Amino acid sequence: MIEETCRKMFLSLLPENIDKFSKEKKSSPKDGLKVYALAWAATFTLSLIVLAIGIFRDGMDTAVSNYLGFAVSGAFSFAAFLLISIFGLIWGIAATYAAQYAGNWVAKNAFNGKADFPSQFWLIMLFSGALMVADSILGLLSYLAPILEIPIGLFSLLLGIYGVYLMYYGMKSIHKLEASGAIVSVLSIMLVQALIFMAIAFFVGMLMVLLGVTALAPQL
Repeated sequence: MIEETCRKMFLSLLPENIDKFSKEKKSSPKDGLKVYALAWAATFTLSLIVLAIGIFRDGMDTAVSNYLGFAVSGAFSFAAFLLISIFGLIWGIAATYAAQYAGNWVAKNAFNGKADFPSQFWLIMLFSGALMVADSILGLLSYLAPILEIPIGLFSLLLGIYGVYLMYYGMKSIHKLEASGAIVSVLSIMLVQALIFMAIAFFVGMLMVLLGVTALAPQL
C-alpha cells in the first residue's frame, strides 16, 4: 500500500498521469490525509538527517537552534524540535484541508465542477506530497553543499511554480473545468492557504514574544 502510494505520488508529477489518476474515485478525505502523512514522514526523516549532521558538526544546542531559527539550549533542544515538527504537521494538515475544501467549493458552486472533495483532495495531495519530498531533498543537498545553495534555491523556486501549474492542471482535469474556472479555483486554494499561514505566523510570533524566545540573527 505504501509502495503503491509512493509510486503514484511521483508519477503524478507528469500531467498525463494526473489525467489517469483523476478517474479514480475516493469516498473519504482519509485517503488524501494518508498521502499527506506519508509525505510528511519522508520530509521529517530528511530533517532528522540534516539535524544529525548539524549535531555532529556543531553540537545539539547550536544545531537545533540553527534549524529552528531561534535559540534553545539544554534538554529542551530536541524536545523543541519534536514539538515544532508535530505542530507543523497539525497546522499543515489543517491548512491544506481547509484550502482544498475551499477550492472544491468554488469549483463546484461557481463553475459546476464534477468532482467530490475526497477525490480532489487525494489527487492534489499526490503531486503536492511528491513536491514536499522533493523540496526536502533539495534542502538536504543545499545543507551538504552550501556552494550549490543559489542554483538549488532557483530550482526549488521553479519546482514551486511547477506545483502551481500541476494544481491548475489537476483542478481542470478532475472537475472538467475551463481554464478560467481552474485558475479561480486554484487562486482560492492559494488565498486560503496564505491567510491560514499568516494567522499561524502571527500566533507563533506572539507566543515567542510572550515566552521570551530569542530569534537568531541571520548569518552573513
